[in-house]
Order: sequence, then C-alpha cells, then structure tokens
Amino acid sequence: MSARPALPFLLCAALAAAIAPGCGWLGGDEAPKKKKGKKKAASEEPAEPQVGADDPTARKPVRAGEWYAGTAEKLDNQVKKLIDAVPGATPAKAAAVLTPHGGVKHSGPTAAEVWARVEVPPVVVILAPNHWNDGERLAVWTEGPWLVPGHALAVDAELTARLRHHMPDLKPDRAAFGHHEVELLLPFLQYKRPDVRLVVVAMRDNEKKHYPQTSVDEITKLGAGLAAFLQELDASGTEHLLLMTTDLSHYVPQAKAQADDTRLMDHIVRYDVEGLYQSVTTDKISICGELPVSVGMDALRRLGRPAMQWHTLGNNLHSSKKPDAVVGYPGAILWR
Repeated sequence: MSARPALPFLLCAALAAAIAPGCGWLGGDEAPKKKKGKKKAASEEPAEPQVGADDPTARKPVRAGEWYAGTAEKLDNQVKKLIDAVPGATPAKAAAVLTPHGGVKHSGPTAAEVWARVEVPPVVVILAPNHWNDGERLAVWTEGPWLVPGHALAVDAELTARLRHHMPDLKPDRAAFGHHEVELLLPFLQYKRPDVRLVVVAMRDNEKKHYPQTSVDEITKLGAGLAAFLQELDASGTEHLLLMTTDLSHYVPQAKAQADDTRLMDHIVRYDVEGLYQSVTTDKISICGELPVSVGMDALRRLGRPAMQWHTLGNNLHSSKKPDAVVGYPGAILWR
C-alpha cells in the first residue's frame, strides 16, 4: 500500500497554487485543462522533430501545445488565421512595438493587430517581464536559441554583449526566462521572420507587485543604457525593432478595465514614465510588465522619438466571457 501524503504537505501545495504570482495562471491566461479520454500510443501519432532540440544551450518551449499550437503546421495556421483576420493591414517598418504576452487564444487577436502591420527586421530586441521571482531581477539571455515548434530562433551573442556593455546591471541568467513571458511573443515572430536574431531581456515584475524594488531613477538609468545601445545599432546600420510587452488591467469589471487601460496607454504611447509610475503605484491600477515597458519608454524619449502613432486596446472577453474579470491587452506601433 502506498504511503498517504502528509496533510501539511497538501495544504502547502494548495496554498502555493492559489497564490502563484503573475498573469500566468489566472483569468486571461488560465492553466490549460487536461482533456479526458484514451491516450494515443506514440506509434499512432509520432512526435514532430524539434529543430534545435539537441542543442544543450537552447531554451526549449514550455507552453507549446497548451497556450499556442504544438506543431509547426498548426502554429503557422493559427497565426496566419489571426493575421489574415486584420482587415486592410499593410506591413511597414517600425522602430518599436508593444504587444501582450497572454495565451494566443486570449491575447492573439490583439497581437495580430500589431504584427499584421509590421515588417520584422533582422534583429529584434525584446524587453519582457519575469512574473515569477525566479533568477536575476534584471536578466539577459546570453546563449542558445529559443525553440518553438518547427524553428530555433537565434540569439545574437555579439549584440547581446554590446547591450550588456551599455546596461551593466543586466545579469546573464536562464532561470528568469523559465516561464511564458518571452515565449508567447515567439509564435508571431517565427511566422513573420524565422531567421530573426534576438536580444532578450527580462525584468522582474507582476500584477501583484508593481515596480518591485524600482525607482524612477533606476528606470531612467536603465533607459539611458538602452538608448545608447539602440543609437549604436542605428549608427552601424543594423536594422532592428524594439519589442516591449505588457498586459494591462487584471480581473476587473469591463468598464473599469476600459477606463484604466485607456489611462495607462495614454502614458505609454507618450513615453510618460513618471505618469505611468504614478498611476500604477499611487492609484493602484493593475498591470504586469510596467518595468520593462517603462525602460523602453525612457529610451525612446531620450532618442527624441515621436509618440507611438498607432495603438489599440483589446482584452480577453471574447474568450473568457467574463465581463466582471477582464484582462486588458495593448498593442502599439512606433513607425520608422
């Protein structure tokens, strides 16, 4: 007979599941439900070979088949369907974009509004949150490709080293990238440009702890380093795109989400770092991803960029059907 689990262990496990931080397990990005039924034998449905799976430095997908399609063909079809649903969009060059990072079922339509309008250049610099308190607070991925079904998206080691020169507070790390925040950006990137080269940063924050351990002074310091790096890319003729990601209001009534998200987006598209900081910390408007987005905002205003000329607001209501628990999804573009 098997030993019975101790009650304290069960209570601790239940509590840990209930309070898991970040937008990854609640509302707009709920954990996938396991389907019941007879499991197919491996011989009936052979696994698709994963490009780059034999590379020990690769970052393997953890949400494929759950939060987005799990095979290359299904993934391309999923993304193509979303992009084709955007009417009258003509891709053009952009300097920076803002997209959400929820499951494709939930935030995919909003992300597609952006990607349908944007040409993806050879280099994409990603600023993402780390919701889970794992790894370094300010982290950079320094080695190994990022894998999604059918593709291994390369990391540009040379440019990553240049970024670290300008932003020495970034620490090489892998644990900070163990969850979904960067990965959920890749389904669209692999579809738009499978040979893209990535520079990937994660900064710890989530919707429960706004701007954790962070001041406006630190944001502007990080923004100055990022601006110097982007300026260096421009000077060298390296075509690039700054990709920032955040989700907005979390699990609030639809009317409040619309009002709060409109206010947050007004700060973001105008690079009003101080205004966003005030709205989030003092007025307690929920958001996840405010720190990396604020660093990107500061860099863009230092470079004298105009306000982001196109933006949209979406949410998960189309998939959740819960008007009292809305998660907001932003999209925005700064054209070149």
